[in-house]
Amino acid sequence: MADQYVRDYARHHGLPTVSFRLGCISGPGQFGNQGQGWVAHFVYSALAGRPVTIYGDGAQVRDVLHVADLVDAVGAARAYIGVAAGKAFNIGGGVQRSISVNEMVRIIEQVCHKELQCNYSAARPGDQLYYVSDNSRFSNLTGWMPRRRLELMVRDISAFWHANRMYVLHSAEALRRKSIERAA
Repeated sequence: MADQYVRDYARHHGLPTVSFRLGCISGPGQFGNQGQGWVAHFVYSALAGRPVTIYGDGAQVRDVLHVADLVDAVGAARAYIGVAAGKAFNIGGGVQRSISVNEMVRIIEQVCHKELQCNYSAARPGDQLYYVSDNSRFSNLTGWMPRRRLELMVRDISAFWHANRMYVLHSAEALRRKSIERAA
């Protein structure tokens, strides 16, 4: 609905806007939790020796896009604003960057050289078993495609954690406390 508001406002005021419907975006500097930013949350948890909870059996599939690829998509939208203006596009990792949660855990363990302790819990209401963004409309219009591999994303998140460990741990703890307060 938000992209409709943007398109209506843009049309009324004569602004050339493009709306993105984003899938799972991840990368260095992200502070995630179980529900939002799960890849960074899993990487930080592995590096800190903290367990994570996987809701469902871990076979659920998500596409994941490196934040730098999203920045490239924004640049492509700007470069093609003449034909992209007024439109909304799905932007995510697409089929090429789709992976099950369990497979992502294995990549994190390989890249970080740490075992990630996973606790499994019942799937949450509304969790999708399969979500992969179809980027083809935007790709066909602009030529943009995700370029960065999932392993690079995990390396970049890990490097950020190592360079900013105290800040990341403090922020993660603050987010965890906030989640507990909201649940209470």
